[in-house]
Amino acid sequence: MKITFKLVLAVVLLFSSTSNVFASNLWKECGIGHWVMGPTWHGLPAITTNLVWDLGTTATTSHISTPEICAGPFWAAARFINNTYPLIEEDTAQGSGEHLIAMLDILECDSSAQPAIINDIRSGFAQSVTQPNYLKMSQSEKAEAYYNMVADNVNTKYSAQCDAA
Repeated sequence: MKITFKLVLAVVLLFSSTSNVFASNLWKECGIGHWVMGPTWHGLPAITTNLVWDLGTTATTSHISTPEICAGPFWAAARFINNTYPLIEEDTAQGSGEHLIAMLDILECDSSAQPAIINDIRSGFAQSVTQPNYLKMSQSEKAEAYYNMVADNVNTKYSAQCDAA
């Protein structure tokens, strides 16, 4: 019987995720798996999703490059965007709406700065929807791209106005 690399990696990660030696497991707490599945069932669906999706490279990359998205307000915002993407998309196109404001509240952005943040998000969103591949993207891919655009704005341009940054 031929054992594949994915199977061996999955078993190793599964056992390491349940061990008390590993208090923090980036495959449970980061990446697409955590974003989509969250902490349900002690993170086992998150680990599985991360492994199936891309062998955990997104989780590893996000943990190294931006560890703040693995938990806290950025994780909550990513989950919110993923769960409400059609409504966020509509609010962004209109330039206002309760889901757009809720997302900025999750990121702890000052209400006085929200109009400027929304304008920048709308500008980036307008560019993304005009890309030829936008219509071919899944809702999760669109939500991920949207989240990355929002997180980039909050972390760079609006870090002083958003406490999550």
